[in-house]
Amino acid sequence: MFRKILAPVDFTPHSLNALEQACKFAQAHNAHLTILNVISIDYVTSDLKNCVIPQIENAYKRFDNLKLTTPLWLNPDFVYKIEFGEVLDVITTYSPHYDLIILGADMVQDKSEPGHNHLLIDLTKKIATPILMIPGHIEKLTFNKIVFAIDLKKIKQWSALNNFRELLKAYEAELHLLKVNTSLDKLTEKKSDEAIHLHEFFAGIKHSFFFIDERNIEEGILTYLKERNINTLALMPRHRNFIQRLTHHSITDSITTQLDVPLLTFHE
Repeated sequence: MFRKILAPVDFTPHSLNALEQACKFAQAHNAHLTILNVISIDYVTSDLKNCVIPQIENAYKRFDNLKLTTPLWLNPDFVYKIEFGEVLDVITTYSPHYDLIILGADMVQDKSEPGHNHLLIDLTKKIATPILMIPGHIEKLTFNKIVFAIDLKKIKQWSALNNFRELLKAYEAELHLLKVNTSLDKLTEKKSDEAIHLHEFFAGIKHSFFFIDERNIEEGILTYLKERNINTLALMPRHRNFIQRLTHHSITDSITTQLDVPLLTFHE
């Protein structure tokens, strides 16, 4: 399943909480954990002695303090790395070597535009590695009741769902395959075939299809999550489909800022 986990941390409260959950998740699944701290430095104007070295020293001091409050000892198989550059670029470079990226909700917030999640959107567009975004109030990850928001369009690479299926099996999760029908949606033979393929793929896992009518996809998903006491929301970004429509209308931003549950995204 998830054997190598990357946990970017910027020492904000949400990222520290996400790191704690990542430590526990890695320990539970006997996974290797890499804790990544990215330092943004202007290489043109920065000098080594007065800027770069102090930031490195400060990062290691923060990490030493972190070990006193975060259960890193639960998972001895971890490393701490410091990199310089833009967060998006560094995570993108690291991502092919990992099975899962776990990060805090405020790490994906755009500091210049509060309430927007451009980092998460850019990451889901650029990398294939699954991403688990954890809201700051989550104290324990539970995966016993998961919604997978679907659009019933053709999935080209079913292997992208393999780890997700294994996660469902490991936690004996109840899977809700949720389709939000807008006024523009029409049921076609191809969509019916895709529903059959999903049913066959998740054979052996307790799963059901749920169809709701709602003009606003975002509102439909959020309402369903609240009414059904869901633990986790799963989305599958693909070109010119459900998740991209969300992106174009900035609904992904709104969903991630309003979510009370972890968000798991994975690519084809």
